[in-house]
Amino acid sequence: MADVSPRTYPKWFLDLLESVTDARPRRVIALIRENGYVTTEQLQAIGYEHPPRAVRDVRERGIPVITTKTKNAAGKSIALYKFPDDIPEEQSFTLLAGRKQFPRTFRNDLIIRDGEKCAICAAQLPARSLQIDHKVPYEIGGDTNDLNDHMMLCSSCNRSKSWTCEHCSNWTERIVEVCQTCYWAYPNSYSHVATVQQRRADITWMGNEVKQYELLTEAAKRAGMSVSEYLKYLYN
Repeated sequence: MADVSPRTYPKWFLDLLESVTDARPRRVIALIRENGYVTTEQLQAIGYEHPPRAVRDVRERGIPVITTKTKNAAGKSIALYKFPDDIPEEQSFTLLAGRKQFPRTFRNDLIIRDGEKCAICAAQLPARSLQIDHKVPYEIGGDTNDLNDHMMLCSSCNRSKSWTCEHCSNWTERIVEVCQTCYWAYPNSYSHVATVQQRRADITWMGNEVKQYELLTEAAKRAGMSVSEYLKYLYN
């Protein structure tokens, strides 16, 4: 296992770490601060089934995290995550692996354009419950200031998209045009789902719509089908 000792950090960097309030990235930050690093095994041990996503949550807050390799007790190579070794006393460098923080006006403009709903499942949610998403994943397309390159997603769809993208063959190929024709980037106009020839519809029933869903569930049960199967049956 790696020999990385806990460190002290410049005050401005500590303030940046302390500004993170969401539970998952805050827990990852705490582990790195306590031990000097955190590994995929350690993150899995505390319940994070997909460690890269947990680390990505930290990077999305503008905090650089370096990925290296180490070996576990069995000699297997695993990922090790830590903060950069060369954090200066002054905040005068570009964050190595973080993405920019969107201004409030950018979020407001997206809400005005699309309404308070998830672009994938159309769930109507308060603006505070929606997350800004890069249509083409940041790791492939980078950052832009264009509203057309972004959409608002609920946390559930954002997690599903992240998992799917990270397991897509294009995650290593990194061809922007492939992402631009994917369901997870343009759910209303696409030619594939993560490079697979599929068509899908993610639907969320909320509020008064729940009664409609319950009626649909009862009808599907009488037909001996799941809700998804029954919806397909209705339109065959």
